[in-house]
Amino acid sequence: MDKKIKIKNIGSITSMGGDTRNADYFNIFTKEALFDYDISKKIYECCLKIEKSDGDLEGIYGIGDHYNKRKIDTEDYYMDEIGNEISILEIEVPKLGKGIAHISSPHLFNNSFIKNFVEFHKPLYSHIEVKDNTLCFGFFNMIFDIGFSEFENIDFYNVKNKPNITKFKKFIKKKYKDILNKSNMGASNIVECSVPNGIHRGYSIMPLPNTPHDDGGQIGQLFICESK
Repeated sequence: MDKKIKIKNIGSITSMGGDTRNADYFNIFTKEALFDYDISKKIYECCLKIEKSDGDLEGIYGIGDHYNKRKIDTEDYYMDEIGNEISILEIEVPKLGKGIAHISSPHLFNNSFIKNFVEFHKPLYSHIEVKDNTLCFGFFNMIFDIGFSEFENIDFYNVKNKPNITKFKKFIKKKYKDILNKSNMGASNIVECSVPNGIHRGYSIMPLPNTPHDDGGQIGQLFICESK
């Protein structure tokens, strides 16, 4: 890979593990996904269906205006082998562009490794649509941390009116603040990045063949804005 790759460290997120599996939910999202009344309602309704069917929160993958305008991507993130930390970087790749990346196991895949031993695969479906200049990365559970559950007293989605929108804004602001302040492994729970508005495509970051840690799996993604 071209050593002219430029990398800027933005921060990192860590998790103490959300359950007995040493797992948590890793979310890539625009803040609009949570703070917009209509979009968050779709996520809430999806969470209720998942909760009743004892399914997985990865089902909210694709929530948005429609399939090509995804607002959030949620992954059930197992940490036994890859660790409890994800680094967030700004990466500029010659002939590809500049964007925001997340890297698993940063103790293995440092900046030197990324500059010398990876390649970037064009995405098929992975993308986030940004309309509020924010691309965020965080460990949290929509059901337990946000409270999108049938056991939470949520009634502001019943009718969309000014009082309920006000009630919703107060609710989501508090929940988001609680996530920012919850215990972790010494880094952040959410990292917010300022980005251009548009469709951000997620390029898979893969170790080059016959290099250290070449096991066929991606070590992260680089999100580059392709439309403004």
